[in-house]
Amino acid sequence: MPDKRQVPSAPHTASKKKDNKNALTLVGQQYSGPLPPPNILEHYNAIYPDSAKIIIDNFIAQSEHRRSLEKTVINAGSRDSLLGSISAFIFRAVGTEAAKMVSYDIQAIIFFLT
Repeated sequence: MPDKRQVPSAPHTASKKKDNKNALTLVGQQYSGPLPPPNILEHYNAIYPDSAKIIIDNFIAQSEHRRSLEKTVINAGSRDSLLGSISAFIFRAVGTEAAKMVSYDIQAIIFFLT
């Protein structure tokens, strides 16, 4: 089973040396979460001005959109539950009255035939 623990946000370094003149260093970084760490957002701003603000604004808009969808689903579920209860009550009341009418008619037919 794969390990589902979160990996801390720490740079990983590995170096490979060729002779003493040339050194190759590989640096990688990973993070988990909805937004990148602040230092990466700064790098985005260096490449494209105000990109960190755009990223955060998009995150906020997506969060608000998701919450509104969840609210719509909850309201629809409540409405459907209420309509189901009302329908069940009406069905029961109509069924009870229909059974009473049939039983009275059968009694009248039996009385008439005897």
